[in-house]
Order: sequence, then C-alpha cells, then structure tokens
Amino acid sequence: MVSLAIQDHEHFQVSDVERERSGPSYTFETMEIMRSQYGSRYRLHFIVGADSILEIFTWRRPESLLDSGMLVVIPRPGFDLSGLDERVREKVTIVPTPLVEISSSDIRSRVRSGRSIRYLVPSAVEAYIRENGLYRRPGNPD
Repeated sequence: MVSLAIQDHEHFQVSDVERERSGPSYTFETMEIMRSQYGSRYRLHFIVGADSILEIFTWRRPESLLDSGMLVVIPRPGFDLSGLDERVREKVTIVPTPLVEISSSDIRSRVRSGRSIRYLVPSAVEAYIRENGLYRRPGNPD
C-alpha cells in the first residue's frame, strides 16, 4: 500500500529493508542499514508523529536515533509537544503542519463499519483495501 500511496511522488521511495530481515525489527537498526546503503548521496529522514516522539525513550536505543539528526516530528491532534523532553526537542526537527484528525486505526475502523475512507487515503490505496477485503469483519464482504 505504501508503494501505491507514493507512486506519483518522484521524491519518495519504498524500502524493503525491514521486510527482508528476519527477527525483530528496530528503527535504529533500519536507519543504520539505510545510511550504509545510501551513504552521503542522500539525506535521510525518519518522520514520526507527536504521539510516537513522546514515547521515544521506550524504543530500543533511542539515543542512536536522536543523535542521527534524522528525526522529523509531525504534530498530531491531542498530543501536546510543549512538554517534550529538552533532550529530544534539541535533536529533532518539528514541522508545523495543519492538524488532521486521521489515523490508521480510524481508517481500519471506518472500513470495518462500512464507512467511506475517500480522501483519507490515496485512491489507489482505497481501491487496494476494497479489492483485497482488508479490515473487514469476517463474513462481511461489503
């Protein structure tokens, strides 16, 4: 679905790094692998929502991610970044964006209950979800 979502955006690229690895997947390892693959040719960024950055110290080796300079934080409704730990604030880039009340759990819930997800996901992703019967209740083919 990520490939479908970015198919018209030439500056985005999907990586199979995590899919090709076995065992648990940790963000710091993924980013190290990608840095070694791309070297200095590209400036890599890892975009996280405000909800995720507020829990960064529960992640494996958060200091490695913070020190990488690659973390970009997007505000989300209901998550206040004003109390963000200074150790985090000084090492991330917060990108002010319009707050949009959209989440993957809301999209799954909408599909499950038969509500529209039009304009919430790219049309190619909406079609893929519908064609593959994703997120539906068992026995509910609509």
